[in-house]
Amino acid sequence: MMAGAGRSRPAAAAQAEPGRARERRAGFGWRSGADHASRPVLARLVRRGLVLGVAGLLWLSSGGPRLGAAPETASGVIDPGEIFTRMVAAAEEGRDPMLMLNVAFMLIDGARCREDRVRGVALLRGAAARGLPPAMIEYARMLTRGWQDVVEPDHAAAYAWMQLAFSRSYAAQEKRDLSDMLEFMQRTFSSEELAAGRRLYEDLERRIPQPDDD
Repeated sequence: MMAGAGRSRPAAAAQAEPGRARERRAGFGWRSGADHASRPVLARLVRRGLVLGVAGLLWLSSGGPRLGAAPETASGVIDPGEIFTRMVAAAEEGRDPMLMLNVAFMLIDGARCREDRVRGVALLRGAAARGLPPAMIEYARMLTRGWQDVVEPDHAAAYAWMQLAFSRSYAAQEKRDLSDMLEFMQRTFSSEELAAGRRLYEDLERRIPQPDDD
């Protein structure tokens, strides 16, 4: 009996570990909602300074929406603060979901005040509402635990947005990761929250545009 009991604990741990590993891979392994600021998908790849420098210069080199000449200081040096201001303004026009997503990550990851956080989340939600799956995923993750003083937890909405991202994604690895996320939600959320989430998903599926085929 003692030998059998000795074997059971490692076996149980081995069975539990894949689930925890899936949660970490799915992005739900953070310790608190406040940790989310350092974990967006694209922001994990580059920090705010690099994003601003590279994305800003690339955006400028392509002209940017009605951008005109690159903004310069009195000494003739390009002003990165003005570049960022123009990028935020262009993103908030709502015509380019990918620009909205990237600027949202800049604002969220480098937020200096609550206004930055609010504007970043608004752009993230806007990009999701325009049919961009990566934005849907990040918005759903925020809704799962809440984020700082801007996003309240909403499990029904989190499940709906994650399910929509799954239905609009095509890459095999992305499908597997999203399946892990949905499995975590199904094990964690209440039956009432999941039922409400399925109803909201059906509504989002009707309202949110399909991604372009090109």
